[in-house]
Amino acid sequence: FLTCQASGPIQKNIHQTWKDDAPGIPLLARSRACYAHLPASRLPSKLTPTGLRALVPESGQVYGVPNRAAARDPHPQPLERPDPKALLRGTAMHTLLRRADLSRCGGEDEVLEQADRLVLQGYLSAQERALVWPGPIVACARSPLGKRAQAAPKVLREYEFSVLLDAAELLQDGPAGEDILLNGAIDLLLFEADGLTVVDF
Repeated sequence: FLTCQASGPIQKNIHQTWKDDAPGIPLLARSRACYAHLPASRLPSKLTPTGLRALVPESGQVYGVPNRAAARDPHPQPLERPDPKALLRGTAMHTLLRRADLSRCGGEDEVLEQADRLVLQGYLSAQERALVWPGPIVACARSPLGKRAQAAPKVLREYEFSVLLDAAELLQDGPAGEDILLNGAIDLLLFEADGLTVVDF
């Protein structure tokens, strides 16, 4: 519906044109009624986990990161000399974490060997290979979580998922009976004896 509000002479003309017993009066009365499903119309039909956290900032805590709230700067300052290759390095490190065999990343030389293998397989470019920092990969492989990933009977990486959830379950004060599609990709999914562990790089 296209609605407008008139006043003055225009409003007077409208009242003169549409008399109380005119056929269009009931329709105009209904057009002034509030839409019964307005809260549902404001819901997104699809969300990613990142988008969900933006809507519900207190939807969960990140384990393994002590004092995260204190460490997070709500107003980060821009770098004086931003690294133009930072994005490319981040992509390279993410690809390495996705494709590398963590059981063979106990030292920096081993990590670089894994990177060379990914270049030969076409997952990394030579430019990305040159930007790899092996230290964080070694730290990941040696960490308790890295050891769990290596010991897990089943591990999935970049696992794409889609699940249909009720808005009342997914959002704070969301209307019941309205579905929202939550989809995304899990960087690392560990199947362990006591349940599943989701890891975000």
